[in-house]
Amino acid sequence: MSAPRIALSLLLFVAVAGVYSPSLRHEFVHYDDYAYIVDNPRTRSEGGPGAWLARAMEPALANWNPLTTFSFQLEHAAHGLSSSGVHATNVALHALASSLLFLALSSLTASTWPDRSINFRVNVFEGF
Repeated sequence: MSAPRIALSLLLFVAVAGVYSPSLRHEFVHYDDYAYIVDNPRTRSEGGPGAWLARAMEPALANWNPLTTFSFQLEHAAHGLSSSGVHATNVALHALASSLLFLALSSLTASTWPDRSINFRVNVFEGF
């Protein structure tokens, strides 16, 4: 892995984190945050990891999403019911995913910058 790719990946991480950072000042939204996080007893971190996994395997709101429930339990253990803590985790995950996707695509294509022929092919197939 080359130094320019790593540097661009770190720059992308910082840029994405900067774009999403205003969410740190926001509260939970009333769409589904209260149902999934605040008012959901399955997302509490009491009882230790064994109890967390058992509760994570139970359906929540007619959905079975054990990984999501388990991640909410970890966030509850780390931040309690702080919306800024949950948002900080989301900011970090978005920034990390963007950086890793850049590294993967640049490694798979053996190119740090997009190729003009790819842009031409995309424009031709999409009809400009």
